[in-house]
Amino acid sequence: MPTSSPSPADAPTPRLRTLAASISGWSNRRVIWTTAIAAAVVATFFFAPRFWLWVAVGVPLGELISVQPELNRAFFALQQLADPWQPIEDPTNRVIEWRLLFPLLGHYLHLPTWLYLALPHAGCLLALGAVAGIVRRATRDPAVTFGLTLLAATASWFFVASGWLAYFDSWLILGLLLASFSDRRWVIFAAALLTPWVDERFILALPLSFAVRALGAGTTPPDRRTLVADALALAAGLLPYVAVRLGAELTQTRTTSTSYWTDRPLVPAPLHATLWGVWSGLRLGWLAVILFVAACAGRTRWIAGAAVTGTLLVNLCVADDLSRSMSVALPAVLAGGLQLWRRDAGRLRQLLPWVCLGNLLLPAHHVIAAPGNEEEPYHFVPILGVFAEIAHRDDPPYFASPFAYNRRGLEAFQQGNRAKARAAFDLALRFDPDFARAQANRGLLRIASGEREAGMAELNAALARSPSLFEARLQRATLRRQLGDLRGALDDAREALRHMPADAPKRPDAISLERTLAQQLGL
Repeated sequence: MPTSSPSPADAPTPRLRTLAASISGWSNRRVIWTTAIAAAVVATFFFAPRFWLWVAVGVPLGELISVQPELNRAFFALQQLADPWQPIEDPTNRVIEWRLLFPLLGHYLHLPTWLYLALPHAGCLLALGAVAGIVRRATRDPAVTFGLTLLAATASWFFVASGWLAYFDSWLILGLLLASFSDRRWVIFAAALLTPWVDERFILALPLSFAVRALGAGTTPPDRRTLVADALALAAGLLPYVAVRLGAELTQTRTTSTSYWTDRPLVPAPLHATLWGVWSGLRLGWLAVILFVAACAGRTRWIAGAAVTGTLLVNLCVADDLSRSMSVALPAVLAGGLQLWRRDAGRLRQLLPWVCLGNLLLPAHHVIAAPGNEEEPYHFVPILGVFAEIAHRDDPPYFASPFAYNRRGLEAFQQGNRAKARAAFDLALRFDPDFARAQANRGLLRIASGEREAGMAELNAALARSPSLFEARLQRATLRRQLGDLRGALDDAREALRHMPADAPKRPDAISLERTLAQQLGL
């Protein structure tokens, strides 16, 4: 069976031979982390996060035109960061009440918000580093190491952890990989001890993880004594979480599970949406999962198939994020690739580039169930490339448009709802800090709310940025007149008239104000 890297002479072109010769001299650590970073960069280039939404993080969800997954959980996660022990009232996000590892660390270490929200991104690199380390150790082949790492990076867990703020799926995947492939028992114990406090789905995914450990993780299956010892390490690690969680539920100290399952259907989405969600979780990565099951012989094939199928069905039932839920199968993806390597390394080298290319070029989506919504029982969000998301940043859709929030603020201002107007203007300026019209409107609102000095400063800054805002300038002229600054009021009135269209409805009022001010000044 092949266990070493191909020689540089096996590379098909002189340039590739030079690259292969160079990489062959790298240390394992350099290969692993270069692979992890490169896979993350390539995956992000093809499937970029909607980063232009992140500026609205922490805004009360009711102030948003449309609640997007990038912001939904983050609002409650930041509340949890401020007080890890507070109950989460929102039914969709109540599940994070027991995901306490990072909230506790962030709270007591006084992590700034930006650093706390960056933890899932750090987890992405660590999880990809774990993938690269597992494959590198098994194959010693840099091309196969990169291919399987890239295949892992084009699965839904990476899209979620790198795009949806405060989703710690990358750390869940890291825990599952360690539980599936580590040959150090203390690491297995630590993964079982800590990962449930990141995401309880670790426990639900253990049948698949243990099947990978028993059937596909090593060159030869472990003996029964080793498996028993591994199982005991996992059980010992899980014991504190299970004991605390069950104790809290039974004593009704914190009934998260009972509350979560109240009025929740067992199957959250129609069959066709569920199948689409399953596909979107791994896409061509499912081929490796099939290989993992098919590579098992006799009764073990049925065991592997049952472990994979059962784990995936349970995870489909417990969450609305259908595509995201399928990421727990990632250990089986690696196991399938490594099984093929052991059987036919040359075939894996031939097939893997095409599978990776297919996963980069095939459309990817987040598929999300909406149980209880009869009109729209599910919805999906396409995951686009970096250039498309840059274009969305420059020309955002309605739900993230600063112009839409500015209009919303004006409507609320006219209706006398100053709090709602302020929130809308704030959001307009989050999405476009240089939006002078929204800044002028917020300045006028603050003046009307009694914050005259701060409001006038904002109004002045907006007019300095955009002198053609004749309506705001005319309002400043009126304010200056009220404050006794007749000369400044006259300058504003004349500047407003210079930019105001001839047919503007307020032009006669502006002309009248200009004449009155000129007369008062004796001009």
